Amino acid sequence: MTTIPLDAMVRLASQVAERLFDEEGVVDMFWLVDSPAGLTHVLSPVFAENPTQGRQVKDVINEAMREFLREHDATRFVRVAEVWTVQEVPSTSPKATMEWRAKGSGTLEDHPLRKEQIFLMASDGREVLISSRDIIRPPGGKPYLSKLSEIERPKELRGAWVRCLPGTSRSSSGAS
Repeated sequence: MTTIPLDAMVRLASQVAERLFDEEGVVDMFWLVDSPAGLTHVLSPVFAENPTQGRQVKDVINEAMREFLREHDATRFVRVAEVWTVQEVPSTSPKATMEWRAKGSGTLEDHPLRKEQIFLMASDGREVLISSRDIIRPPGGKPYLSKLSEIERPKELRGAWVRCLPGTSRSSSGAS
């Protein structure tokens, strides 16, 4: 069995995301998992009626995926999900963010500087890689994904997926 480098797994997962987005207009959360049995694509659609329920559903999916990774002796994975981010623009961000906070919704759904992306995070238990693709929605045109951003090796990460492979700590503190 030939093992491809972790950054190549990110690029492969990006290609899968693009195909899914072109076909469906969305990318349900999925994982590309490498184990002794080979590469496996695992789809985990999130069905929720509101952001609070969405977070709860994602927590259940995350725990099920951790168990899947343990059961299959996964050695590495790429997690792909649609996300909302806020693009910080120093000249407009403070005012826009203050107005958004005054509304009190607590989600990025109505943030004026919200950006839709496909976020890719890969881990092999020693190294974490991240990348993204913007979701472009041209007026009157078909939505599409931007090119894959540079694949980065962040110095510090926090979150549920940083150390979830068998043999690594489930701590959500920064990765080494």
